[in-house]
Amino acid sequence: MAYTPHTWNNEVITDAKLNALENGLAAASKLSGTDIDVNKDWQGKAIINLDHIETIRILPVASDETRRSGFGLTPVTVPAIYTRGTVRAGGQALAARTGKIYVDGVLRDSWGGGEAGDFGYKDIVVEGGDVISFADVVPTSLYIKCSDAVPVTRPESPTWS
Repeated sequence: MAYTPHTWNNEVITDAKLNALENGLAAASKLSGTDIDVNKDWQGKAIINLDHIETIRILPVASDETRRSGFGLTPVTVPAIYTRGTVRAGGQALAARTGKIYVDGVLRDSWGGGEAGDFGYKDIVVEGGDVISFADVVPTSLYIKCSDAVPVTRPESPTWS
């Protein structure tokens, strides 16, 4: 609940004004009455007794779960709901050519170069709205693979001694 200050000009404090103040204080003392409009440093404090957490984004993680395949040379747009993560993209390079993967027109990786047309894949970093395209590949062999994960950032695993 956003705070709107009142300018007092020698006014009488009425029941209605006093009730509005009390309601504002009651709402402000509860998390449900607090607008969280910046990152919060919880200073090591815990949030406990949560029923569940809902996210509005999905983290793509490169895996063997196919999301798109055999789509020809038509560029594929990563759905907007995805946050920055990885996908596995690849297929068969044309004979004696190097298959190439582009994201937003920028070469991200390549594979192949063998006489018979090498199969290959690369794990690349993408995010919602990115456009993935390929060059020098067999169009029907292409695929993009990833699994969906919850976008929660954890600290690095410690070294056990």
